[in-house]
Amino acid sequence: MNMRENLAWTNSLPPGWGKLFERLIAAIAKEDAEAVVTIAKEKFGALRVHLDGYAGASRELIDEASRQSVRTCQRCGAQGELTVLEHCYETPCEQHTGLARKPTEYPILVSFRVWSDGKPKDVDRS
Repeated sequence: MNMRENLAWTNSLPPGWGKLFERLIAAIAKEDAEAVVTIAKEKFGALRVHLDGYAGASRELIDEASRQSVRTCQRCGAQGELTVLEHCYETPCEQHTGLARKPTEYPILVSFRVWSDGKPKDVDRS
């Protein structure tokens, strides 16, 4: 799959994360030109990207993009803050924050991967 096909996933993401996703795909393409995006979505107010068979360097790039996404407004790309809005997690900027705002005080979800040695590696703490 080529970079253009991977970038088609931009349409499934909030508009404010478009440039963040484009930078991520360009960086992944430098590491592995054959990388194929299988999922790109918002989950718990953060960017989630999955590739079909990828190496450690691509995983690190995806983890960093996920950390950046919780500081990037989903609507416009300005600086944002991971927030609970009426029981939903979002990352809005000050302009796009609704009245029911409650910033999160801790990570919503800590992601980890189990490597081939069977030991989990925490990857989602900022």
